[in-house]
Amino acid sequence: MSLLSTVADFLKPAPPPDPSLRKALDRVAELVDPMLKAAPGFEKHLSNPVQYALGYCDGLVASLPGPIDINRKAFADDPLVHALFATAGDIDQMLGRSQAVRDFLAEPCSWESDYFYAMFAARRQQKKQLGMAQQGDVIRNDVPQLVLYFSGQTLIEPSCQLDTTLHGLRCKALESLLHTFRAHVKALRDEREGLRADVSVERAHLTVLRGTSGGHALEVGTRHLAELDARLRHTAESLMPEHLIDALADYLKSPEPALHLTPVSITVDRQGVVSDQNNGDINAHTLNFPELTARDRRLHLAMLARISRDEALEAVEMVRDQRRPHPASISARWMGATACARAVCAPLTKSRPGRASTTPGSSTSWPTSPGAAANRPRRKAIHAAATRHERRRTLPMRRHLHGRPRFRLLPGLWPAAHERPGHRGRTGRTDDNRTGRS
Repeated sequence: MSLLSTVADFLKPAPPPDPSLRKALDRVAELVDPMLKAAPGFEKHLSNPVQYALGYCDGLVASLPGPIDINRKAFADDPLVHALFATAGDIDQMLGRSQAVRDFLAEPCSWESDYFYAMFAARRQQKKQLGMAQQGDVIRNDVPQLVLYFSGQTLIEPSCQLDTTLHGLRCKALESLLHTFRAHVKALRDEREGLRADVSVERAHLTVLRGTSGGHALEVGTRHLAELDARLRHTAESLMPEHLIDALADYLKSPEPALHLTPVSITVDRQGVVSDQNNGDINAHTLNFPELTARDRRLHLAMLARISRDEALEAVEMVRDQRRPHPASISARWMGATACARAVCAPLTKSRPGRASTTPGSSTSWPTSPGAAANRPRRKAIHAAATRHERRRTLPMRRHLHGRPRFRLLPGLWPAAHERPGHRGRTGRTDDNRTGRS
């Protein structure tokens, strides 16, 4: 009976994975390579490694400290929040410029609570400078100092429910692992394409050598081509779906090098200067926080944060007002041209303090200045000359046709001046002899 039950259990099909694992497997095939799903044994070989990776991501997210409040009051009271930002105004700038916060506040679910949760991340930076320091009872200048500051502050997965934020962070952690493996696959594909190009070039080179002397160069080229072929076959085999599944399973069973948290402890004062832990300074505080190492290999401080929704809304509106162009910044040239056009078209009336414009919304103008009064005759002369020029340009058609010989278009209508009877030239004599008239 035991033998029959053993055989039945062996022949029984494996139970289907739970919905969370099924969703994770679909995400694996989507991010790494869609062809993996068609490979035999995809679920069988990857179910346990993916389950282990999900458990690792759960533990990683659960080890994040917090949530801590990030606001102006915390900037003044909490030494860690004070070290994360240079000024209290930088908190509003971070909230207002965060695309994730703006998208979250635009959704109706953001009104479920007065606070929302998110993962806060920032890059730790250090710089060296010369500053002032107290050594005993003496204050010294130009003392080498190491200053701690943070940059690239951002918020990830904001939500009114802490469990929703943690679930989103677990999904982000798994996606980070898969993106790292996909970058490895892309590097293999680029290497395969490069090897194919090298093999083609080497074969062309060997063809030339066979047609010439050959000898030692042909032997070296043949050996090099064999090495390139072996490397190309090995790279091509590693990109086969079954080999990718094996490599992915080994990678997901040990995700620690690709994604992990490292505890950090630093003692700084209120100015961010790194100090010794045993110096006895009452203004020095020890900051304890974890640093996250992900696929880009850069270290980021990571912790959970709680933020007021009203403060986030005010910060978003403030940044939006800063980006909106101010009315006073409109070009003065266009404003001046519009004002001049309205002033010219509007009638003017004289009043006791000076000239008053009838333009709506305008005030009484000042009296004419002495300089403007002195230039008034010159302006009138220029206007008169322009008027005479316009009048001179309007000539009758008869004068255009017959008045001047150089503009005569119809010579038969009126004879030339030297052909008219009684015409006197420059000598004072008539031109009747030239025309044959007596």
